Amino acid sequence: MKKIVNQGNVIEIQIPAGLAPTCICNNIRIGSKNDGGYEVSKSSIQNSEFLLSLGMNEDWRFEEEYLRLKRVTVHLYDHTVTRLWLFENALKNTLKTLLNRYHLANLMLSLKAFFGYKKFISQVNVEHFLEKIVRVAVSSNETSLEQAIKRTGSSKIFLKMDIEGSEFRVLGQILDSLDKIVGLAIEFHDLDLFRDEFEAFMTKLQKEFHINSLNINNFAQFPNTEFPRVLEVCFSRFSACNSQNDSRAKITTCSPNNPYGPAYQIRFEET
Repeated sequence: MKKIVNQGNVIEIQIPAGLAPTCICNNIRIGSKNDGGYEVSKSSIQNSEFLLSLGMNEDWRFEEEYLRLKRVTVHLYDHTVTRLWLFENALKNTLKTLLNRYHLANLMLSLKAFFGYKKFISQVNVEHFLEKIVRVAVSSNETSLEQAIKRTGSSKIFLKMDIEGSEFRVLGQILDSLDKIVGLAIEFHDLDLFRDEFEAFMTKLQKEFHINSLNINNFAQFPNTEFPRVLEVCFSRFSACNSQNDSRAKITTCSPNNPYGPAYQIRFEET
Protein backbone atom coordinates (compact mmCIF):
# COMPACT_ATOMS: atom_id res chain seq x y z
CA MET A 1 0.00 0.00 0.00
CA LYS A 2 1.53 3.28 -1.13
CA LYS A 3 0.70 6.81 -0.10
CA ILE A 4 1.86 9.64 -2.36
CA VAL A 5 1.44 13.39 -1.82
CA ASN A 6 0.84 15.06 -5.18
CA GLN A 7 1.73 18.64 -6.06
CA GLY A 8 -1.76 19.80 -5.16
CA ASN A 9 -1.46 18.31 -1.67
CA VAL A 10 -3.82 15.50 -2.61
CA ILE A 11 -2.86 12.20 -0.98
CA GLU A 12 -3.03 9.33 -3.47
CA ILE A 13 -3.81 5.89 -2.05
CA GLN A 14 -3.39 2.67 -4.01
CA ILE A 15 -6.17 0.15 -3.44
CA PRO A 16 -6.65 -3.29 -5.09
CA ALA A 17 -8.45 -3.09 -8.43
CA GLY A 18 -11.04 -5.60 -7.25
CA LEU A 19 -12.60 -2.81 -5.15
CA ALA A 20 -12.91 -0.36 -8.06
CA PRO A 21 -16.40 0.87 -9.03
CA THR A 22 -17.83 -1.14 -11.93
CA CYS A 23 -20.97 0.89 -12.71
CA ILE A 24 -21.02 4.68 -12.43
CA CYS A 25 -23.27 5.45 -15.39
CA ASN A 26 -26.17 6.88 -13.38
CA ASN A 27 -24.59 7.81 -10.07
CA ILE A 28 -26.02 10.69 -8.06
CA ARG A 29 -24.81 12.14 -4.77
CA ILE A 30 -27.51 12.66 -2.21
CA GLY A 31 -27.36 13.97 1.33
CA SER A 32 -24.55 16.19 2.56
CA LYS A 33 -21.71 17.08 0.23
CA ASN A 34 -19.50 16.07 3.15
CA ASP A 35 -20.10 13.57 5.99
CA GLY A 36 -23.43 11.76 5.66
CA GLY A 37 -23.72 11.98 1.87
CA TYR A 38 -23.31 9.05 -0.53
CA GLU A 39 -22.84 8.62 -4.27
CA VAL A 40 -25.47 6.03 -5.16
CA SER A 41 -27.10 4.61 -8.26
CA LYS A 42 -30.19 6.60 -9.22
CA SER A 43 -31.59 3.44 -10.78
CA SER A 44 -31.39 1.71 -7.39
CA ILE A 45 -33.46 4.50 -5.86
CA GLN A 46 -36.05 4.31 -8.61
CA ASN A 47 -36.21 0.50 -8.30
CA SER A 48 -36.77 0.66 -4.54
CA GLU A 49 -40.01 0.72 -2.59
CA PHE A 50 -38.51 1.03 0.88
CA LEU A 51 -35.58 2.84 2.50
CA LEU A 52 -34.15 1.06 5.54
CA SER A 53 -31.74 3.48 7.20
CA LEU A 54 -29.57 2.37 10.11
CA GLY A 55 -27.90 5.18 12.04
CA MET A 56 -29.09 8.80 11.82
CA ASN A 57 -27.39 10.91 14.52
CA GLU A 58 -28.32 14.56 13.84
CA ASP A 59 -28.31 14.36 10.05
CA TRP A 60 -31.10 12.91 7.91
CA ARG A 61 -30.48 14.96 4.77
CA PHE A 62 -29.83 11.73 2.85
CA GLU A 63 -33.29 10.45 3.73
CA GLU A 64 -34.92 13.81 2.92
CA GLU A 65 -33.33 13.95 -0.52
CA TYR A 66 -34.09 10.29 -1.16
CA LEU A 67 -37.78 11.03 -0.56
CA ARG A 68 -37.66 13.89 -3.04
CA LEU A 69 -36.37 11.47 -5.67
CA LYS A 70 -38.71 8.58 -4.84
CA ARG A 71 -41.69 8.57 -2.48
CA VAL A 72 -41.05 5.43 -0.45
CA THR A 73 -41.61 4.29 3.13
CA VAL A 74 -38.67 4.96 5.46
CA HIS A 75 -37.70 3.09 8.60
CA LEU A 76 -34.95 4.79 10.62
CA TYR A 77 -33.09 2.99 13.41
CA ASP A 78 -31.03 4.85 16.00
CA HIS A 79 -31.37 4.14 19.71
CA THR A 80 -29.38 7.24 20.69
CA VAL A 81 -31.49 9.97 19.06
CA THR A 82 -34.29 11.56 21.12
CA ARG A 83 -35.63 15.13 21.38
CA LEU A 84 -33.75 15.47 24.69
CA TRP A 85 -30.49 14.30 23.12
CA LEU A 86 -30.95 16.67 20.19
CA PHE A 87 -31.57 19.57 22.58
CA GLU A 88 -28.50 18.77 24.68
CA ASN A 89 -26.42 18.33 21.52
CA ALA A 90 -27.54 21.69 20.10
CA LEU A 91 -26.88 23.43 23.45
CA LYS A 92 -23.41 21.89 23.77
CA ASN A 93 -22.51 22.88 20.21
CA THR A 94 -23.83 26.43 20.72
CA LEU A 95 -21.50 26.87 23.67
CA LYS A 96 -18.57 25.43 21.72
CA THR A 97 -19.29 27.82 18.85
CA LEU A 98 -19.31 30.81 21.20
CA LEU A 99 -15.89 29.67 22.40
CA ASN A 100 -14.67 29.39 18.79
CA ARG A 101 -14.27 25.65 19.16
CA TYR A 102 -16.99 24.61 16.72
CA HIS A 103 -17.79 25.58 13.13
CA LEU A 104 -20.93 27.64 12.60
CA ALA A 105 -22.08 25.42 9.72
CA ASN A 106 -22.03 22.40 12.03
CA LEU A 107 -23.97 24.31 14.69
CA MET A 108 -26.65 25.15 12.12
CA LEU A 109 -27.02 21.43 11.39
CA SER A 110 -27.49 20.71 15.11
CA LEU A 111 -30.13 23.45 15.43
CA LYS A 112 -31.92 22.28 12.29
CA ALA A 113 -32.00 18.74 13.65
CA PHE A 114 -33.50 19.83 16.97
CA PHE A 115 -36.20 22.01 15.45
CA GLY A 116 -36.91 19.75 12.45
CA TYR A 117 -36.87 16.27 14.00
CA LYS A 118 -40.54 16.11 15.02
CA LYS A 119 -41.76 17.34 11.63
CA PHE A 120 -39.60 14.83 9.77
CA ILE A 121 -40.61 11.73 11.71
CA SER A 122 -44.26 12.83 11.80
CA GLN A 123 -44.60 12.14 8.09
CA VAL A 124 -46.98 9.27 7.44
CA ASN A 125 -44.32 7.30 5.53
CA VAL A 126 -41.45 7.84 8.02
CA GLU A 127 -40.93 5.97 11.27
CA HIS A 128 -38.06 6.20 13.75
CA PHE A 129 -37.36 3.14 15.89
CA LEU A 130 -35.41 3.78 19.11
CA GLU A 131 -33.75 0.40 18.74
CA LYS A 132 -30.15 -0.69 18.33
CA ILE A 133 -29.34 -2.95 15.40
CA VAL A 134 -27.60 -6.10 16.64
CA ARG A 135 -26.94 -9.65 15.48
CA VAL A 136 -29.16 -11.18 18.16
CA ALA A 137 -31.57 -9.05 20.21
CA VAL A 138 -31.39 -9.64 23.96
CA SER A 139 -33.23 -6.58 25.28
CA SER A 140 -36.34 -4.59 24.41
CA ASN A 141 -34.42 -1.76 22.72
CA GLU A 142 -32.55 -4.08 20.36
CA THR A 143 -33.50 -5.49 16.96
CA SER A 144 -31.64 -7.83 14.66
CA LEU A 145 -31.13 -6.68 11.10
CA GLU A 146 -33.04 -9.76 10.00
CA GLN A 147 -36.06 -8.59 12.02
CA ALA A 148 -35.76 -5.01 10.75
CA ILE A 149 -35.84 -6.29 7.18
CA LYS A 150 -38.87 -8.48 7.91
CA ARG A 151 -40.61 -5.50 9.51
CA THR A 152 -40.49 -3.63 6.19
CA GLY A 153 -42.60 -6.27 4.46
CA SER A 154 -40.81 -5.26 1.26
CA SER A 155 -38.72 -7.12 -1.33
CA LYS A 156 -37.34 -3.91 -2.86
CA ILE A 157 -35.27 -2.32 -0.09
CA PHE A 158 -32.50 0.21 -0.33
CA LEU A 159 -30.30 -0.34 2.73
CA LYS A 160 -28.23 2.51 4.17
CA MET A 161 -26.03 1.58 7.12
CA ASP A 162 -23.70 3.67 9.29
CA ILE A 163 -23.64 2.02 12.71
CA GLU A 164 -20.10 2.82 13.85
CA GLY A 165 -18.44 -0.58 13.65
CA SER A 166 -21.41 -2.80 14.50
CA GLU A 167 -21.87 -3.52 10.79
CA PHE A 168 -19.51 -6.48 11.02
CA ARG A 169 -21.93 -8.20 13.39
CA VAL A 170 -24.73 -8.18 10.81
CA LEU A 171 -23.03 -8.60 7.42
CA GLY A 172 -24.13 -12.24 7.36
CA GLN A 173 -27.76 -11.14 7.72
CA ILE A 174 -27.33 -8.82 4.74
CA LEU A 175 -26.06 -11.70 2.62
CA ASP A 176 -28.98 -13.85 3.78
CA SER A 177 -31.45 -11.15 2.66
CA LEU A 178 -30.01 -10.12 -0.72
CA ASP A 179 -33.16 -11.21 -2.54
CA LYS A 180 -34.96 -8.31 -0.80
CA ILE A 181 -32.31 -5.63 -1.46
CA VAL A 182 -31.92 -3.49 -4.60
CA GLY A 183 -29.15 -1.17 -3.42
CA LEU A 184 -26.85 -0.48 -0.49
CA ALA A 185 -24.78 2.34 1.01
CA ILE A 186 -22.54 1.09 3.83
CA GLU A 187 -19.85 2.76 5.90
CA PHE A 188 -17.26 0.19 6.97
CA HIS A 189 -15.31 1.10 10.13
CA ASP A 190 -12.20 -0.28 11.81
CA LEU A 191 -10.81 -1.85 8.65
CA ASP A 192 -7.41 -2.04 10.31
CA LEU A 193 -9.03 -4.75 12.46
CA PHE A 194 -11.65 -6.24 10.13
CA ARG A 195 -10.12 -6.13 6.66
CA ASP A 196 -10.43 -9.90 6.16
CA GLU A 197 -14.13 -9.82 7.05
CA PHE A 198 -14.63 -6.81 4.78
CA GLU A 199 -12.95 -8.49 1.80
CA ALA A 200 -14.88 -11.74 2.33
CA PHE A 201 -18.17 -9.81 2.36
CA MET A 202 -17.19 -7.83 -0.75
CA THR A 203 -16.31 -11.01 -2.66
CA LYS A 204 -19.72 -12.52 -1.94
CA LEU A 205 -21.69 -9.33 -2.61
CA GLN A 206 -19.96 -8.66 -5.93
CA LYS A 207 -21.43 -11.86 -7.34
CA GLU A 208 -24.77 -10.00 -7.60
CA PHE A 209 -24.00 -6.29 -7.15
CA HIS A 210 -21.92 -3.63 -8.84
CA ILE A 211 -19.80 -1.23 -6.81
CA ASN A 212 -21.06 2.27 -7.66
CA SER A 213 -18.66 4.28 -5.52
CA LEU A 214 -15.92 3.85 -2.94
CA ASN A 215 -14.86 6.75 -0.72
CA ILE A 216 -12.26 7.17 2.01
CA ASN A 217 -13.68 8.84 5.13
CA ASN A 218 -11.01 11.40 5.93
CA PHE A 219 -12.12 11.77 9.56
CA ALA A 220 -10.25 8.50 10.14
CA GLN A 221 -6.65 9.17 9.16
CA PHE A 222 -4.27 6.25 8.82
CA PRO A 223 -0.53 5.54 8.52
CA ASN A 224 1.21 5.71 5.13
CA THR A 225 1.45 1.97 4.54
CA GLU A 226 -1.96 0.86 5.78
CA PHE A 227 -5.33 0.21 4.18
CA PRO A 228 -7.87 2.99 4.89
CA ARG A 229 -9.59 2.56 8.24
CA VAL A 230 -13.04 3.76 7.14
CA LEU A 231 -14.58 3.30 3.69
CA GLU A 232 -17.99 4.25 2.32
CA VAL A 233 -19.13 1.85 -0.40
CA CYS A 234 -22.34 1.95 -2.44
CA PHE A 235 -23.76 -0.93 -4.47
CA SER A 236 -26.48 -1.62 -7.04
CA ARG A 237 -27.78 -4.80 -8.60
CA PHE A 238 -26.29 -5.81 -11.95
CA SER A 239 -29.68 -5.11 -13.57
CA ALA A 240 -29.57 -1.44 -12.44
CA CYS A 241 -26.59 -0.63 -14.66
CA ASN A 242 -27.78 0.96 -17.91
CA SER A 243 -24.43 0.87 -19.70
CA GLN A 244 -22.91 -2.25 -21.19
CA ASN A 245 -19.56 -0.48 -21.52
CA ASP A 246 -18.86 0.34 -17.89
CA SER A 247 -15.57 -1.08 -16.69
CA ARG A 248 -13.59 -0.74 -13.52
CA ALA A 249 -12.55 2.80 -12.70
CA LYS A 250 -8.80 3.40 -12.63
CA ILE A 251 -8.78 6.43 -10.36
CA THR A 252 -11.30 8.35 -8.28
CA THR A 253 -11.23 11.53 -6.22
CA CYS A 254 -12.75 11.16 -2.77
CA SER A 255 -15.44 13.47 -1.40
CA PRO A 256 -14.13 14.86 1.91
CA ASN A 257 -16.29 13.89 4.90
CA ASN A 258 -14.30 16.46 6.85
CA PRO A 259 -13.91 19.59 4.68
CA TYR A 260 -10.97 20.63 6.87
CA GLY A 261 -9.19 17.29 6.66
CA PRO A 262 -6.78 15.76 4.12
CA ALA A 263 -7.86 15.30 0.49
CA TYR A 264 -7.59 11.74 -0.87
CA GLN A 265 -7.45 10.25 -4.32
CA ILE A 266 -7.67 6.52 -4.97
CA ARG A 267 -5.74 4.71 -7.66
CA PHE A 268 -6.97 1.16 -8.24
CA GLU A 269 -4.04 -1.13 -8.97
CA GLU A 270 -3.82 -4.79 -9.94
CA THR A 271 -2.09 -6.79 -7.21
